[in-house]
Amino acid sequence: MSGKRLKEILYEHHISGRDLAVLLKMHPRSVYGWYMQATVKNSVLRKIAFVTKLDVSLFIPAEQSFVLREENAPYGKTAIHHGERVKAVITDKDMSLNNFARRMKVTRQTVGNWFKESEWKLGRLMEAAEHLGVPVTQLQGKAKAESFDKNVYKQLADVQKELQEIKQLLAQKNPADKAGQNTT
Repeated sequence: MSGKRLKEILYEHHISGRDLAVLLKMHPRSVYGWYMQATVKNSVLRKIAFVTKLDVSLFIPAEQSFVLREENAPYGKTAIHHGERVKAVITDKDMSLNNFARRMKVTRQTVGNWFKESEWKLGRLMEAAEHLGVPVTQLQGKAKAESFDKNVYKQLADVQKELQEIKQLLAQKNPADKAGQNTT
């Protein structure tokens, strides 16, 4: 999206550059700088949508917005951006990044690098959720969590079937072993 279009959308919703700067805790010159850019980054647009409580689709077309991981998609192709979700929760809770880094027992630079990652490992997500006082599903995204639950239950059913088959094979093999032991 162009900076000019961004400015138009914000003014349509009665949000001035100065108001946006206050919401983002930035200098107004930064906001006015975005208005001059040919294209504004999606990460900036998402942040603006978050702080202004406006719908992301006003700024970013649906195909460029958060894309949920599909069932059989290769890793990393279509993923929820966990780093942005965690950063949004930190901002929402008025927690500093240094404070979050201290709680996670890492440096501020490490946390900054994590925010660039689109998909975090589950362990790190769980630890972040614990320190932020939110459920992991909030950081994963609701659709991701529902998909996760369905996949877990399906995998559990598959494992139970395989376990039953193994038990049957062992039951069949054990009588044969006992008969073999009696003959020697």
